[in-house]
Amino acid sequence: MKAKLYQAVMAYIGNFMLTAESQERLRETFRAIDTNGDGVLERDELIEGYIRSGIDRLQAEQVVKDLLLVADLNGDGKINYSEFLMATLKKEEAVSEERLRGAFRMIDKVPNCLAKPGVGRERNDLG
Repeated sequence: MKAKLYQAVMAYIGNFMLTAESQERLRETFRAIDTNGDGVLERDELIEGYIRSGIDRLQAEQVVKDLLLVADLNGDGKINYSEFLMATLKKEEAVSEERLRGAFRMIDKVPNCLAKPGVGRERNDLG
């Protein structure tokens, strides 16, 4: 549940709260790495992308192994665009109080959502 909430928040931020320039830069990067054009980044594409950026093969393989453990939320061994957004968004760019509040407001509109006023405030006071 926690991973799905995180994925929903980050997807919302990536799709609706980044500048058009930032969105386009991320789309171009994704397309450049997705050399076979199937809309997902496979292990070999990621490794080759890191090698093109100047990292040696062994280091690239380790980075991709670690990346897949963290970013491959659906467990298919590939990185889709939503997962890519979550993995590449700069923390300070993505997780500002304003953006989190906007994402919270959007999620809170969903019926039966757990994001209700007062729930958990004693632990996670957003102000």
